[in-house]
Amino acid sequence: MEILVEKLNYFYNRKTPFEHQAFEDISFCVPSGKVLGVLGPIGSGKTTLARALNGLIQPTSGKISIDGVDIKKFGPDLRKKVALVFQQPEKQLFEETVFADIAFPLTSRYEFSEKDIDLRVRKASATVDLDIDLIRNRSPFDLSSGEKRRVAIAGALVNDPSVLVLDEPASDLDPPSLSMLNDIIRSFTRTGKHTVVIVSHDMDCFLPVLDLLLVMNHGKMISFGSVREVCYELRENPELRITLPSLGLLVAELRARNIPMPEEGFDLQMIKNRLTHLLRIGRFET
Repeated sequence: MEILVEKLNYFYNRKTPFEHQAFEDISFCVPSGKVLGVLGPIGSGKTTLARALNGLIQPTSGKISIDGVDIKKFGPDLRKKVALVFQQPEKQLFEETVFADIAFPLTSRYEFSEKDIDLRVRKASATVDLDIDLIRNRSPFDLSSGEKRRVAIAGALVNDPSVLVLDEPASDLDPPSLSMLNDIIRSFTRTGKHTVVIVSHDMDCFLPVLDLLLVMNHGKMISFGSVREVCYELRENPELRITLPSLGLLVAELRARNIPMPEEGFDLQMIKNRLTHLLRIGRFET
């Protein structure tokens, strides 16, 4: 589903002495089937933006549309359309068993029979590579950080949302869990009908799946485009350079020096092979 954000503004503590603008005139479009990374320092407004996409907060002004429909028109059903997974999954998990936690969004909906719920839980669990038969009766609080994250994502996917928003999903995850998370994102967007928004202060681990990158700072959108475009644009920005994905920045620096690099993909071995080849043919002599 396409996400269209138009001139979005949000103020905390509006019309009080503590009024603070979280973000200002944010506008962008994410086509259906794409993965957007929202990057920025702490306090840049990126988490507030994630909550606005899910309807947890109402923007002071501006508009968010999902596939051409203003999200205000969805009402309470917006949570079925746009699922949000918080940074700390243990704050999202509360049921006594893993199965009950994943199934919770469905239990209050009378249109689902026990068989329907079981099928949906199995499908969501399979998407995140959880063996529900093995862990269905375990407490979610006895799981590892990576397993908790997957249970939280399965609970978000059980409603078959169109958009998945992940807030700092890399927090506390080891490399195998991060690789699994990227596989989950690829699986979710494979049909081209779903969209993912990843909110993080560190995008390096998500470079393999990112299509677009949005950089925020002090509540403003500083840059938006492909990873390659954004890294090239901001490579000389002293404040934001350190927040950019390191491989994306490396490729941008090489291209700025007229060193030919592949158009697609950010893989360290690929970059190494390309540089080795260029050295071998004397490309760096000029």
